[in-house]
Amino acid sequence: MYNMIDVLPYDVLLQIFALLSIFDVLQCMRVSRQWYASVPDYRTVFPGYVVLNGEKYCGEYARSMAKVGDCVRSIVLKKSTYHSETDGMIGSLIPRFFRNISTLFLEDCGIQADLGRCLGKLPQLSYLKISPDIFIPVTTTFIKNILRHSPNITYLSIGGATEFIALSNGQFATRAPASRCTDLRLLSPPSSCINLQYLDVRGCEITIVDLEKVLLGCICLKFLGVRNEGDKVQNRAIMDKCCHNLRQLCYLPYNFQPVTACYDEIDDRQPVSNTISLRALDIDVTDAGRFIDQSNLKHLSLLHCYGDLMPNDHPWDIFYQNRHSLNSIGLALGVAEVEAYISSLGSFQHLTSLHLYLSEVTLSTDIFNQLQDMAQQHPSLQSIALSIAPIPLENQIRMNSAKVSSIARIPHLRRIDILSWRVHGLSLLQLFSIATVLQHIEVHMAPLQVTSPMFLALARLPLVTLVLSSEGYRLLGILDNDGLSYFVDHHAGPLAVMTVTGNFHVDKPTAKTLEYAREKLGNRFRGLADNLKLK
Repeated sequence: MYNMIDVLPYDVLLQIFALLSIFDVLQCMRVSRQWYASVPDYRTVFPGYVVLNGEKYCGEYARSMAKVGDCVRSIVLKKSTYHSETDGMIGSLIPRFFRNISTLFLEDCGIQADLGRCLGKLPQLSYLKISPDIFIPVTTTFIKNILRHSPNITYLSIGGATEFIALSNGQFATRAPASRCTDLRLLSPPSSCINLQYLDVRGCEITIVDLEKVLLGCICLKFLGVRNEGDKVQNRAIMDKCCHNLRQLCYLPYNFQPVTACYDEIDDRQPVSNTISLRALDIDVTDAGRFIDQSNLKHLSLLHCYGDLMPNDHPWDIFYQNRHSLNSIGLALGVAEVEAYISSLGSFQHLTSLHLYLSEVTLSTDIFNQLQDMAQQHPSLQSIALSIAPIPLENQIRMNSAKVSSIARIPHLRRIDILSWRVHGLSLLQLFSIATVLQHIEVHMAPLQVTSPMFLALARLPLVTLVLSSEGYRLLGILDNDGLSYFVDHHAGPLAVMTVTGNFHVDKPTAKTLEYAREKLGNRFRGLADNLKLK
């Protein structure tokens, strides 16, 4: 097969690479120079990147990468110990064999403080993301070295949200506080970050005041993700002074990370005044009054993360004054507040996308029926997403057949995140059978039992993302082997990501089925099969 690679069309080559193991891909790369031209950026829906697992096969990786490394442009490095002087570690091989990469994602890696110096050996590197689950000392030296040695970086995320990996309790996930860094004001020279367009430090204890000297040099910065801590007046003043080109701001408490994709349709016209002119804004409603001057937003997320609303918070004002420009809205409020906002959405004539986060343990069908009526009559709405999870997650939301039926009949329901529901399996089957346009499904339940009829219903959906997670340890989740095999073979959608994690009952037949899913879906399948060792 390897000898045929050079004559295959690019689209066929993509399909083949998606199904192969990493070693087969490396073998193909040895004989084919079409690799670079055929592999898209890994941030797209198709996972056309190389995944290297630092826990396995260091010797084989080294021998293969020595011959094909110059062809690779995007790498995901998982579970490795990075050391520039230890040839046996996968991390140390990247600068040696992958000098031409432009995209690097470090996931669950042990990283040393000299990472910046090592990355400086990658002259084409422009996109660097460090997994939100990684715990590293975020010191002045650490970030300074990254920016100084890699001046071409346009995208830097340390512990921020992850777009291409499916949501895992993301919108309400409480993370342990990251390493404290209070002296980022000492970062210099500003020219080291002149090309930076995307900066996400929500996973670090860093405030806008700490970032002031860095932001002064980020003249091209368009996205900023940072905690809303410190002096709020001073924070806004710094943004107005330093971030004239900023178009998207995620300004939330450290333990809230909504599902927010980078807003690509950016208006690059220069602002008419010395203030920020945003097109996308994610804020706590208690900060709404500080952004009341933003009147041309295309995306707005209002989250009530903590505290009581005050009369001068102005959440309704910033919401309503942007009704003629908004096409994407996210709301994480109480049910009464959400119902009030839903009733007004008819006047938002350009609205195409709505994402609701509901966390109250006792939900009635009223809000779902109201959402149905609004969606049926709205002239432009194309996508509705529901994330229903209790706060805290240890609680459970009681969902009966009537509630699930109301949800399933909501027009344009493209995404459903199910976290800690107490619901009968037949109701889930009803949801998957009736909501025929679902593209993204994430289920976290304790325990989760996925039956054959459920898999048959899921296979008929145009799924892009499917996450199945069985939480808790007292009871094991169950996966129907025949149903899982059928889904893997006959799923109707493109299925960019399928993740199976948690505490499932895995006997030998289930292990073989999971291994088959891994072989059939390739890098698109993640989770339990990663650690299975069949004899």
